[in-house]
Amino acid sequence: MEGEGTGIKVCEALGVEVWLPKRHYLSFTNSPYYAHHRLAAIDIYPPRGEREALSPIEGKLLFHKVIGGEHVLGFKSGDAYVRILHVKPNLNVGESVSVGDPLGELVWSPTFFKWTDPHLHLEIRSRNNFVGARGCARLRIHSDLVSFLRNNVDLGLGPQKYIVDLIMRDRYVILKPHSGSTLPALTVSTGNALGVMEGGIPYYGHVGVILLRNSADYPVHAGSGVRIKGAVIGQVDFTSGPYAHLPIPKGRLHVMLNDNRVYGTAFFIGAPFVKVVPSDWRDLALSEGDIVELRLQTP
Repeated sequence: MEGEGTGIKVCEALGVEVWLPKRHYLSFTNSPYYAHHRLAAIDIYPPRGEREALSPIEGKLLFHKVIGGEHVLGFKSGDAYVRILHVKPNLNVGESVSVGDPLGELVWSPTFFKWTDPHLHLEIRSRNNFVGARGCARLRIHSDLVSFLRNNVDLGLGPQKYIVDLIMRDRYVILKPHSGSTLPALTVSTGNALGVMEGGIPYYGHVGVILLRNSADYPVHAGSGVRIKGAVIGQVDFTSGPYAHLPIPKGRLHVMLNDNRVYGTAFFIGAPFVKVVPSDWRDLALSEGDIVELRLQTP
């Protein structure tokens, strides 16, 4: 039975369903960590300013240790196992949770970058090995997530205008859409299909694309070029259902905020904002409330 925080079913593996709680947002690729390169991990973020982690799964806590400053949780869920990181749990080993139940407090991890926000990292495994980095199963994107994106994002292909909503000096800038109520999204095309690109661009060296058309009708495969406004930014290295993974070679893609090249930008699934990481704050003259243009371009 799902709790009050239940939102939408977003992915599954080995019989374990993963849910995105209401008002939360997610990323499959906004990390350099190995599992995120293989569609084998998901990061779930609470609304900005909140630190409570809600359980995205149903399971029983079998394992909790702090290893190198990192909280590591291990759950049994059906016939599979789930590893969760970055959460200080409010339950004891042996206790069970349902989807949407309070799980604990999101805490700072020594693996985070200065621009990283609190989030829950989740992997699904066939064995109860909760310490090793490898051994997690590839996730399958659920059709509910594709439907959510079709119904809630703006699929504009051109440069997008935003309002500077928040400046966190020496960390990042938060932008919100200048107009409209739909969620911001970065639209790309590959084959004859449109997709929504997400991840830390280009600083993590890879991104994910959720395809919004039936892949059987619009086939996308390894080697397919991914384009922004007709410019090829790279080639797909693998696909899985409506998901395509794209390495971004160093120097292949530049992010521009007005006339300033920045270190990068992060697009999330379900977030009402876009994050920008400046390269040099001395060259970035911004104030909260400014209207800016964000664009990606090939050199």
